[in-house]
Amino acid sequence: MDAEAVLKIAKASLNLLNDHQDAFLRSLISSIQEELRIQGIVLTDSVADVEMVAESVAIRFRMRAETDQDMPRYLKFLRNNRLFSQKSKEGGGGNADG
Repeated sequence: MDAEAVLKIAKASLNLLNDHQDAFLRSLISSIQEELRIQGIVLTDSVADVEMVAESVAIRFRMRAETDQDMPRYLKFLRNNRLFSQKSKEGGGGNADG
């Protein structure tokens, strides 16, 4: 997955015009990619996957200031749909460990 594309989309979503937060955002990108991998989602370079990671980064970035905010419901559905779609293509949902 192109981390720079994710970074650009996340920064646009957050209205960040400078590079001051780039190191932190890159850290969030890596963390979210690992989180999704642990959940069993195999990311590709598809626009949908790049957008899902970028939106997750933007939400996580905003959540650090608002501790009582949960992940938006649509993003939870997006992740679940991505996982179910992947598992159905694999032949029925085996175990997420590979």
